[in-house]
Formats: sequence, structure tokens, C-alpha cells
Amino acid sequence: MKFKKGDKPWNMGMHGKKYLKHFKDKTNLFKRADEFNEILYCKNCGKKYKRCSPIHYFCSINCQSTFWIKNNSQRYKECVKKWNIEHREQARKRGREFDKLYPEIRKANVIARRIKIPNGKICVICDERLAKHKHHEDYSKPLEVVFCCNSCHNKLNNVRRLKNE
Repeated sequence: MKFKKGDKPWNMGMHGKKYLKHFKDKTNLFKRADEFNEILYCKNCGKKYKRCSPIHYFCSINCQSTFWIKNNSQRYKECVKKWNIEHREQARKRGREFDKLYPEIRKANVIARRIKIPNGKICVICDERLAKHKHHEDYSKPLEVVFCCNSCHNKLNNVRRLKNE
């Protein structure tokens, strides 16, 4: 039995034609799709997720993209470099607009660039990893910075964003 226009299910994706030839009618096709509702582990983070198609191996789009970036780091760097060259003026304009809106942040960051992180300095928050970032709790006091690792710095900034909302 051939499929008519409109008979194909919407969720067949890129590889739908590959699976289509194995089935004689629509009911078998939908049974086949139900077989993919199995519990698997994400290739990137190892988290459990419910697989909904034969081509899904990740729990989220973020995990899929970070996995691709890890495995194609050279190509990713080339793509980012190309994008930055093509959109340089756009990024500069966005930076100038930010500087006009938040001059105290700009001033604090310029001053903080002069402060060097001591070699071997451990993160003040978690006391585990090396400190690679300088965090301002208060931008009106630009010399008061906290030396922290990347993950703790992100957490501190997320807390600040939640307070402002």
C-alpha cells in the first residue's frame, strides 16, 4: 500500500523515508514509533531520558550542541571566528549600547582588568577549583572583587539576575 499525501506522520524527521519502506500500512508505522519510547542515557551528560525517535540520543538540545562542540572543536572555532568577522559591527554596536546603559558596570570592569589573579589562587566560594574569574558584588566598589571559578561565577551571576527580576 502506498502512502497518499497527508498520510505520513508529522514526526518522521529527516530519516523518515528510511523507515517508511519497512511498513505496509500506517498502523505498523505508529507501532514502530511507539517502540522508541524507551528509557536511555544521554550521550553527553549521562542523564536518563525518554527516547521518542530513532535518531535522538540526547536529553536536550543543549546537550546535543555541547556534545557536537566537544567533538568538532576545531570546526566550531572556525565557525565562530567566521561569524564574528561577518557580524563585527553588530557586536560593537551592542557593546556601545550596553556601555551607555550601564556606565558603572563598564567602569568597574575596566578597573578590575588591572587586578591580577594570583597564581594558584583557589576559588573563594567552593574552595576546590582554581579561580579564573573576578566577580563584583557591588559595582559602585570596583576594587572589591571576589576570585572564583567559572561555575561559581555563573551561579553568583544567576543569583544576581534573579534578585533583579
